[in-house]
This record gives sequence, structure tokens and C-alpha cells, in this order.
Amino acid sequence: MMARSGLPLREVVQRLNNLAPLWLAESWDNVGLLLETYQSSSTPVKELLLTNDLTEDVAQEAISKNIQLIISYHPPLFRPFKTITNDQWKSRIISTCMAHNMSVYSPHTCYDSIYFGVNDWLASVFDFETKKPVLPAKCPAGVETSLDLASCGAGRLMELKSPITISTAVEKIKSKLKLDHVHLALAKGASKDSTISSVAVCAGSGSSVLAGVNAELLLTGEMSHHEVLDAVHNGKSVILTWHSNSERGFLVNLADILTSKTFKNEEVGISVSSVDRDPLFTL
Repeated sequence: MMARSGLPLREVVQRLNNLAPLWLAESWDNVGLLLETYQSSSTPVKELLLTNDLTEDVAQEAISKNIQLIISYHPPLFRPFKTITNDQWKSRIISTCMAHNMSVYSPHTCYDSIYFGVNDWLASVFDFETKKPVLPAKCPAGVETSLDLASCGAGRLMELKSPITISTAVEKIKSKLKLDHVHLALAKGASKDSTISSVAVCAGSGSSVLAGVNAELLLTGEMSHHEVLDAVHNGKSVILTWHSNSERGFLVNLADILTSKTFKNEEVGISVSSVDRDPLFTL
């Protein structure tokens, strides 16, 4: 293993915040540095682990890899804790991270919004002519930014270069996301051989973002039964992948981005969790 110089945790966090500013996050979200251990000020970050969800298996993997910082796309600290005890799995994870000097950072909807992020990765399934956010990002008053806000925001809406069948869209999605199965709801009157020219995507749980969008196909991780019924009766076919399957593949891209834009290889090593996975699977 390469001997890395490491960086102070606060320097790592500042670089991550510069890459995707925290003001890009949705107002309800909990992003940024969520757990800073007591020893972090004296321990440089030499190894960093990327995961979609910080589970107990991922925490144990981080220990085995001597990780100092876990970047968990979903924030493991979201709802308030009243106790940190060993009878609750999330609090066990926090205790484990603290005991092994592993800090935790979560970008979540910052990475949904940013122009190189999760939704742009998901949109790359398709050969599009035009692409724009479904809900464009807005910079807070008084904040200067060099970001192209026309390319940032929630979801992505695309016009395709040429029409494709719904069946072709399904196969493209399965190939990109490395899935054997997806869930398909056809628009009223449509078949798998029907063609589409427009697609809207939103990683994760996209119903609130995709509601009312003018697209023939909606791609997201999950929607409720009634939200799917509403979509198909309004002329939109829906493809669902399970929540985190629409996000996890971005982590490989993220590792490349962090290596090329944010950290030198001799400073910080970056790895992607090998045990992080969606809890649901289809038999």
C-alpha cells in the first residue's frame, strides 16, 4: 500500500465543500461533516471510504481498511438521537466510528444537484439532445458562485436525439445500473414497443421532483403505488430500480472525480465500499 501523507480533516472537508457547496442541498437535508471524532484533529486523513449507506457491515469494512473518513451519500445522522446505546443499530454505528477514530461526511442532495453528480450519472443512460434540471438550483442571496446554475438542481429532464422503445430504455437502464430486473409501469395505452422521446430522471425517491414534469418516461428509485397510478393515467410510463440502485453506481464516478479534482493520490487514498448494497432484491 502506498505511504500517503494525509491531510487534516478540516482541509479535506473544505475541499469537499468547495467541490459541491452545501447550499445546494435541499432545506430538509442534513449534509456536510456529521461526525468529527475527538482524535481527528491530531490524525490526518489518509484513507477515505465511499458508500451509499453507512451500515454496520460498511463500518466494519472501514475498520479493516484503516479508514479515517467515511463519505456516506445518505446521511446516517438525520433524525435526532435521544440516546447512543448498543440496542439501536444506528447508534451502534456512531459508537463504532467514534471508537475507531472514523469521521463521517454526507453530501446527499448536494450531489443530486451538482452538474457532475448522481442525476447526471443516471441521465447518462440515455443519448440525449438536451438536458436540464427539473427544478433548477438557486444560489442563496449574498453568496458568490462560479457554478453554472442552469446545469444544477433536482432531477434531470431530457429530450432524446431519436426516439427509442420503452423496451430499449429498460435494457439500457439494466445495463448501466448492472441490474437483472427493474419495475415497469406502462402509461395507459402504451406497450413495451411504444416509443418515447423525452425522459425525466431523479435518483432515489423522485416522486415529489417528478410530479407534473412533462416527460413520456419517468426513471427513479421508488414511488408509492398511488404515485405510479397517477403517472400512468397521465400518460407517463415509469421505471423503478429500488431506491439506492439508482444512486450507488455513481460512487465509482465519484472516486474518479475526487482523485482528479480534489485530492492527489499521494495525499489521500479513495476506495468504494464492496459490501454496500440495496437491502431489497428480486427473486
